[in-house]
Amino acid sequence: MGLTGKEYYLFRLLLQNKEQMVLSEKMMEEIWQRKDGTEKDVLNTMIRKLRKKLTGIPFRIENCYGRGYALKYDGSNCNV
Repeated sequence: MGLTGKEYYLFRLLLQNKEQMVLSEKMMEEIWQRKDGTEKDVLNTMIRKLRKKLTGIPFRIENCYGRGYALKYDGSNCNV
């Protein structure tokens, strides 16, 4: 899968809160120590890249429009 450092921290944050929405502001604060939300494009880009890297594992990242993201278990993708 090969995650970068920030991708790893983002995935870990989502995994720690799986099945729950994590506010974009909280992600910005945790990953980039930013509270003002000026880097939302960076967050969106990282989410897009992380989604690509998560293909083949039984999780998906859902967008909670305008608020944040949630990591959802998707058992239908499980190849076990």
